[in-house]
Amino acid sequence: MNTQLKRHTLLGLAAGALALTMTACAAPKETAAPTATPAATPTATPISDAEMLGEPIVGATTLPIEPDAGQIAIYGEGHGYNYYYATELAVWQDYYAQGMRDLFLEFPYAWAQTLNLWMQAEDDAILERLYEVSAGAAWHTQDSLAFCRQIKETCPETVFHGYDISFGYDAITAQYGNLLEEEGKTDSEEYAFFQNNNEQYEVYRNENDVDGTAPYRENCMVENFSRQFEALDGASVMVICGSYHAQNEASISDPNTLRFAAQLMQKYGDAVQIEDLNFGGDGSTLYLFGVAPYMANTIGTVENPGLPGVQALRIYEIFNAYEDVKELETNGVYLPCSVFPVEVKPGGVYRVGYFMEDGSTEWYTFRADGEVQNGESVVTGVTLPPL
Repeated sequence: MNTQLKRHTLLGLAAGALALTMTACAAPKETAAPTATPAATPTATPISDAEMLGEPIVGATTLPIEPDAGQIAIYGEGHGYNYYYATELAVWQDYYAQGMRDLFLEFPYAWAQTLNLWMQAEDDAILERLYEVSAGAAWHTQDSLAFCRQIKETCPETVFHGYDISFGYDAITAQYGNLLEEEGKTDSEEYAFFQNNNEQYEVYRNENDVDGTAPYRENCMVENFSRQFEALDGASVMVICGSYHAQNEASISDPNTLRFAAQLMQKYGDAVQIEDLNFGGDGSTLYLFGVAPYMANTIGTVENPGLPGVQALRIYEIFNAYEDVKELETNGVYLPCSVFPVEVKPGGVYRVGYFMEDGSTEWYTFRADGEVQNGESVVTGVTLPPL
């Protein structure tokens, strides 16, 4: 597979990668008076990275793409949550076993290249330095570190690609630029991409993009992705991005500019497939039982459903969950199937938000048992165990 990030480039830069780690001068040794040896204190067994990530989202799928077909599998996420990482790791392990090696992250170019340097390092110093520099970013979580370490352990030939704009001339970006210059790479494609990434930031910093949805950013992400993807000579890739960017819709602030995934679909057509894992916005509806999150589909909002004091209903269908709710206690709440904008079939599970006329919101979980109340088909409310 001919990747845009050549292996020999990584090996050449790896010699200078120690510059990314922090060093400290050793303190002079002093002779201390003898002291009593303190009693040993029990220590907790450290949790493994796999345990930290937990279980993948129930119902998530590995999109059907072929390794050398020039296809693009896009997965939308809510940044920083372990259940997204667990799912993305499982999907990437599937693709890796099939022969894929190129994984695109919503990272600046220099950050992804730094991850590639870490993939060849013997310790985690580079990864830990990247974590320090990322303080304040959504990626700055222990779950993110566990995700990276699991990829290094289980998929060691992974090549990361960053397609986001630069985050500014931070320590990682500066150090990576210095490495390229020290290796005499100023005329290379890598250095040109690095420079362009920083130039994009100089424009973007004036966009006043408080929520990361500026059309300029979407366009830059497409440009950066395409430049690297098209250099792979037909290799298929997996792309991880925020849920907003994974929507086949126009930008919020400019209906004439499509979002990242929508532009890729327009550009590459049927080669692009999308699975948005972040159906609940902030992930609040993901955990039904505190065991594993579940995939869901937004059915829609029902205005004026004809229920006392209810202004609107927001309805999600939760997939593959009936076996886990069929024995739960009912709570005496029933919702007529007639208010649903789609057909309700036995075995369905639904999460419904009641938006009340007084401004409050209440959430209920229903299962479709085929029950009838007063001659009308209803779904039955169940009581979830505490998380």
